Amino acid sequence: MKPKERVAAAFAHRVPDRIPVHHIGFSAEAAGVLLGREAYVGGGIQQWREAGALWEGPEAHAEFVERSFHDAVAVAKACGNDLVRPGYWRYSLKPTARIDEWTYLYECGPRENWRILKYDPSSEQASIEPVEPPRELTFEAIEARLAVKSVADYVPSEDSFAFEFRAKRLLGDDYAVRAPGVGVGLPTRDVTVWMEAMALRPDLVGRYLDIQVERARRNIAFLARNGFRYLFGGGDFAAQDGPMYSPGAFREIVLPRLQQVSQACRDHGVCHLFASDGNLWPVADDLFGASGIDGITRSTVGREWIWNVCAYVFPNSR
Repeated sequence: MKPKERVAAAFAHRVPDRIPVHHIGFSAEAAGVLLGREAYVGGGIQQWREAGALWEGPEAHAEFVERSFHDAVAVAKACGNDLVRPGYWRYSLKPTARIDEWTYLYECGPRENWRILKYDPSSEQASIEPVEPPRELTFEAIEARLAVKSVADYVPSEDSFAFEFRAKRLLGDDYAVRAPGVGVGLPTRDVTVWMEAMALRPDLVGRYLDIQVERARRNIAFLARNGFRYLFGGGDFAAQDGPMYSPGAFREIVLPRLQQVSQACRDHGVCHLFASDGNLWPVADDLFGASGIDGITRSTVGREWIWNVCAYVFPNSR
């Protein structure tokens, strides 16, 4: 079987010639061992690299983009992957100052919007934090943001999925290529107020998620029309002790939106894949069954900076 045929067989619950493989992600260090050279893949390290490339100028940034694409494909092939991830983390805003080797400043508009990117080479992680302590987010502020946030003018384009389209042209006859664009989840910033909103203002949370659902619907139609079949979404909402909010809140607020995305995927003949960290068993019946997702990737911490990633395909898949 070709790799893409192997992946299709697994999602159709047919027996392939061998188990298809998809590594969800790599650290740059691990990928470098596999490729025998510095590898432009990873998480925070890629954001830091892009900051440096943008700081150096257009030619350096163009080189960063090229290396990032080619290394993502190369490491997937080196591991015998059947489903390819063509792109890793990005932060494409040009910094306004280089503070030191590991730190960049972004002076964007009012000072309250300024950000600092700090890279930790020992962990390959980067933090992007406000220069000044942010104002406490309130329900009123969320309401105001939602009032102006709209998807009415959102039209997905090839530019929105540049690496995915490029990989499909390069590999599409042989390999399956994954695409993003169907995520549904709460922000990872201002977690406390969003958790309060889950309990006290579920209408605000619902409106926020509805915007994501509408974007996902448009992405699904666009990507399916262009031959992508495996669409990755999800959203981190759990730690090792379980979800950050109750299973009841998940069932009442999040689950109906996941079901809408899953239905849109079914309508277009594509697969809805969900990713989240942590212990998801308290919502297993809803997330793994009732949501209609076709598969899940779940990460758990092993030893320091090592993540064990498990992927499952569910009977919902087609």
